[in-house]
Amino acid sequence: MEINISAKHLTIEEDIKQKATSLITKFAEGYPNQKITSARILFSAERNWQIVEILVNAKNLNLHAAGKADSVHAALSSAIAKIDTQMGRYLQKVRDNSVKADPNTKDKIWRASELKEQGDDADLGEYEYEYEG
Repeated sequence: MEINISAKHLTIEEDIKQKATSLITKFAEGYPNQKITSARILFSAERNWQIVEILVNAKNLNLHAAGKADSVHAALSSAIAKIDTQMGRYLQKVRDNSVKADPNTKDKIWRASELKEQGDDADLGEYEYEYEG
């Protein structure tokens, strides 16, 4: 995973860079199936606020979150929490939209004996299909 750390209107200390790198790495390890390819962290300062923006790119997924606080550490923690929430919501949406078994499908499946009774067994051939599952 590629991690880019940049700053705008301030200089970033090495300990903050390492903390940001470790938090993003821990975040990516928490979702191993998502194939996260890159993360970009932008630190900026506006007036008295410290702002941290995180952009995460994964396969078929782009997430963006921003944290705003008085200190850089608090803003970084806020942005990581927001990006984690977004990933959780995305995964929940994927699970909800996935194909689920319909409980009425079992009633719609025709058995070979029922097809013989209906006279619609020409495509079954001469084999006996009696499977009661």
